[in-house]
Amino acid sequence: MRKSELLNLKWADIDFDQGTVTVQPKEDWNTKNYKPRTVFLTPILYEMLQEHWRNRIEFAIKSEYVFTYKGARIKSSIDTTLRKVVKKAGLTDVTLHTFRHTFASQLALAGVPLRDIQELIGHQSFQTTLQYAHLSEEHVKKQVLQLPFAGNSAGLGHKLGT
Repeated sequence: MRKSELLNLKWADIDFDQGTVTVQPKEDWNTKNYKPRTVFLTPILYEMLQEHWRNRIEFAIKSEYVFTYKGARIKSSIDTTLRKVVKKAGLTDVTLHTFRHTFASQLALAGVPLRDIQELIGHQSFQTTLQYAHLSEEHVKKQVLQLPFAGNSAGLGHKLGT
């Protein structure tokens, strides 16, 4: 999800029974393309959101927004906090947007069709999705060797790590 989508996410947008999040326009905010979309929760994300929901109840946080600070909706950037976490992890040049690129790239590397990635990431333009789905050089080499006429000899396969 985009940063603005996360900051505008309400508990009502999460359907724990269906395991989904609906990214949808609000009274004071619109999605980038003005259309709603459904995001399916992975089991790990489902559990994390369930725990976050339980903590919300335990600490009597009344906000309808999922991401809050001391019970208040986060409206501004969280970049400073992310920079601290990234530095502590020993990483560089990581932003929230990096996670979107990584998500798309990992899906592409797993063989998910680019049209599906486009839908999952919420792009209107297929060209935008192509910019996100970075494939490693090693992955591309292995894909070419799958062709029946590639003539994969043991030596070349060894050099390519196959």
